This record gives sequence, structure tokens and C-alpha cells, in this order.
Amino acid sequence: MAEDFECIASFIDYDGKLIAMPAKKKRQLYAIWYIASKIDSGKTYTEREINEVINSLTVFKDPATLRRQMYDRFLLDRSPDCKQYRMRSDMPTLEDFVQNNT
Repeated sequence: MAEDFECIASFIDYDGKLIAMPAKKKRQLYAIWYIASKIDSGKTYTEREINEVINSLTVFKDPATLRRQMYDRFLLDRSPDCKQYRMRSDMPTLEDFVQNNT
């Protein structure tokens, strides 16, 4: 899987944290999927908890934008009242995700 993220390697630090969001759309998709793939899909999170998890995976600390991008691209589900979040159990492969979002 590491070779899958070669195009965003310069955006990931030694601890595996995303240090910045790439400017190019395809690389952004890789970054979004990378973060989503690190979040436990078997757990339901409050907004605060999902923000903390996203912050633990990034250096630049913009959980709202990443959370919204994961939701808009069908990687993350949320309750109608926006109080609970859960990673989708049917998360697409990286290849399918990039292909369907470009």
C-alpha cells in the first residue's frame, strides 16, 4: 500500500501524518483517501471525536475541511442532526475512489 501513496509522499511526515493538502486534485484525492483509510470504520464518533482523530492524522489541523471532503465523497456517513459520524464500511478501493472522483 505504501507504493499507492508515492505521489503524496512529500506531504506525509515520518509519523505518517499529512503535513499539507496537495494543490493538485488527484493528489488531494489520494490524501483524503489516505486519511479516511486510517480511521476505524467500526466506531461511531461524535463531531468532536472525529475532529480529534483527523487532527491526530494531520499536522495542519483543519478537521472540518477534511471531514466535509470525506462526507461529500461518500467515505464518511453522518447522522441527520450532524452529531454522529461513522466511516463507511463499503469504502471503495483507492483506485476506484480516484477514478470516480476525477
